[in-house]
Amino acid sequence: MFMGHQKGRNTKENIKRNFGMPTPHGYRKAMRFMYYADHHGFPIVTFIDTPGAFADLKSEELGQGEAIAHNLRTMFGLKVPIVSIVIGEGGSGGALAIGCANKLLMLENAVFYVASPEACAAILWKTAKASPKAAEKLKITAAELSKLKICDGIIPEPLGGAHADSAWTSQQIKIAITEAMDELLEMDTQKLLDHRNYKFRQLGGFAEGIPKDPKKKVNMKKMDKPIMIKTDKPIMKKTDEPIMEKTDKPIIKKKDKPIVKKKEKSIIPTRYISKTPDRELEDEIEKLKQGLLKVGESSLKPFELGVDEMIGKLKREIDMEYSIAVEAMGLKDKIKVLREEYAKARSSSAPLDPALQDKIVNLTEEFEQGLSKAPNYASLMYRQDMLKELSKAKKLSEESERVLTLKKELNKRFATVVKDKIEAFKAEVASNGYADGTKENELKEKALKVRKEIQEEWVKELEALNLKVEPVAPGMKDLSELTSSPELKIKIKELNKEIQKVMGDAIESTDLKNKIGLLKLEWVKAGKAADPELKSKIETLITESLAEALSSSGLTEKHEKLKAEISQAMESSGGMDGSLIGATQGVTAD
Repeated sequence: MFMGHQKGRNTKENIKRNFGMPTPHGYRKAMRFMYYADHHGFPIVTFIDTPGAFADLKSEELGQGEAIAHNLRTMFGLKVPIVSIVIGEGGSGGALAIGCANKLLMLENAVFYVASPEACAAILWKTAKASPKAAEKLKITAAELSKLKICDGIIPEPLGGAHADSAWTSQQIKIAITEAMDELLEMDTQKLLDHRNYKFRQLGGFAEGIPKDPKKKVNMKKMDKPIMIKTDKPIMKKTDEPIMEKTDKPIIKKKDKPIVKKKEKSIIPTRYISKTPDRELEDEIEKLKQGLLKVGESSLKPFELGVDEMIGKLKREIDMEYSIAVEAMGLKDKIKVLREEYAKARSSSAPLDPALQDKIVNLTEEFEQGLSKAPNYASLMYRQDMLKELSKAKKLSEESERVLTLKKELNKRFATVVKDKIEAFKAEVASNGYADGTKENELKEKALKVRKEIQEEWVKELEALNLKVEPVAPGMKDLSELTSSPELKIKIKELNKEIQKVMGDAIESTDLKNKIGLLKLEWVKAGKAADPELKSKIETLITESLAEALSSSGLTEKHEKLKAEISQAMESSGGMDGSLIGATQGVTAD
């Protein structure tokens, strides 16, 4: 069952369709067809494109509010899947009246709001010119609503908007509806109703334990009555008889004013006034983190100043949160007394009293145990997490700066050490007539000598930069590069093929399979009480069987012979100082 708002493409059609603003008749018609779809088991798809319900006098007389409310209640009880798509704009109850769905999808450039930005600006800022600011605060775009989990999915639009290619946009809407319906149709009736109910119940959140903004507090009504009840009666009882004969009013004022001030200070202490809202802190830190990742080497230093300022600001905010928690837990006076005792003990030359140490430990434990129950605990943890993330990002940026500096230094030293010697060697080769190939052995010796000199000097340069240099033995992957002889390469490949064939035959042998099967059967029978050694027995059995197969096939002798040939070939060519011997140790493993 498809239903939706219809606006029009030009002024004439907009006037005819009332600019997409339905009357009560429209919502009652929609409800009638929803009942029809529910009765016959049709899934419902609604298309929302309205600035809101039509709010003229006639609509109010016909019960506009009642029609919308009836639709809201009815849609939550329908036993068929409901998918709503915002194709243009969705305003207030006029959109919700057909938008209480299991899935709410939005086109990429669509908006969904409780009040239009112009109306919101006129109400809050007393002028429609503040509509851009109102739109930003309302978070009406598909991307923002998706973050807030009000929108369940965003449907892409072509460049220029949906009207630029309506056929392609329609296909994207079709794909989105199909995917949503595939998910919803798998649910039974009760699960479907719970899904719809939970979607709307989880919207929104509460922030507790955050002090009032002082700017907002100025215009709020003061709580005079509760304070007077608590503080006025005890004073009158104590000072009634002796004071009535002398001066009544001045004494009441002197007693009354300090008490009122104390109450106000306990509600909003002056040191908490500079507390930054969580959203602003999050935005600032996100910008700094992105900046740390994107900045170049030249702009890193000035940018780090902003990071250091934010880290200092976060530390002050955390100290402020701890102060709020201490006051909320009623430990302020205890800490003050303990601080005075500690200051006196430190001023004297005598060692710290063990009793005072116990007091400090006990108070610390009491604070740590009760911290999670403090009203601002979530805010404190949130700021601590932000501080950790920002410190980590700063550390990474410093590390990257250090790496860049080291790279520049290495490149500079490489040019002075390596390139100069290579150029000198090339010049010597050209001048002494080595290029014709007549003095190949002498050329090889000179090349090896130059390489050794370069290695020694390069190691010294690296150690001067506090870099640890470790010799690395070549692995089996480099073996083909180290052996220049084509015959040796072929022999290595053939030996590996033989080893793989023998190992494959050994694993597939019936005898080995039967032994492993018996051990597995023992494992299954033992169940939870299985001996852990059974697993190691299986592994040992496989290893021994493979070793026996390799030794019986004569491949071990072939391996030793090939290793000797490779060593002899490398020694004759003056290469690698016998390091290839270590590399050939892995032929059987390969």
